[in-house]
Amino acid sequence: MNMKTIMHNMQKRSFAIIYSATAVILVLAALAQMPLAKRYYLADIPGLAWTGNFLTSYHVFYMAAVLMTVLISYGTADFLLQKDRHMQLSTAGIIKAGSLAGLLISGFMKITMNASNVYFSLEYIVFVNFTYIIFTMLFLLSTLIFIWSPYKWVKSKA
Repeated sequence: MNMKTIMHNMQKRSFAIIYSATAVILVLAALAQMPLAKRYYLADIPGLAWTGNFLTSYHVFYMAAVLMTVLISYGTADFLLQKDRHMQLSTAGIIKAGSLAGLLISGFMKITMNASNVYFSLEYIVFVNFTYIIFTMLFLLSTLIFIWSPYKWVKSKA
C-alpha cells in the first residue's frame, strides 16, 4: 500500500468514528429533551448529568446537529468530487441518504418554525413535526438494519 491509500483509509476511519459519535450524541440529546433522563436515572450516571437539564440537552442537540450537517456536507462533497469515480451509492446508501436528506430538510423547517416572530398554521406545524418524526424513524430503522448487514453506503461500479 502506498502512503496516499493509507492516509485515505485513515481519513475514512476518522470520519466514520466522528460521524458515529455525533449520531449517538444526537440520539442521546434528543431523548434527554424528554423527561426520560431523570425518570430512568440516566442523569445519575457519571458524565451524563447534563441529560437531566433540558436547556443543556437542547444546546448539545443543536451543536451536534450542526456538526452532523457539516459532516454530511463534507461526505457528500467528497463523494461527488472523487476523481476516479469507481464507487456508486448502493441501495442501502440511497435509502440512508434519502432519509438523511429528508431529516435535514424537515429539521431546517423545524428550526424556522421555532424562530421568534414567525407564525405558521397549525396544519403546517403538524405536517412538519410528523415529517421530522417519520424521517427520524426511517433513518434510525435503516441504520439499525444496515449496520449489521453486508450492505454499505457505496459499492464498486460494475
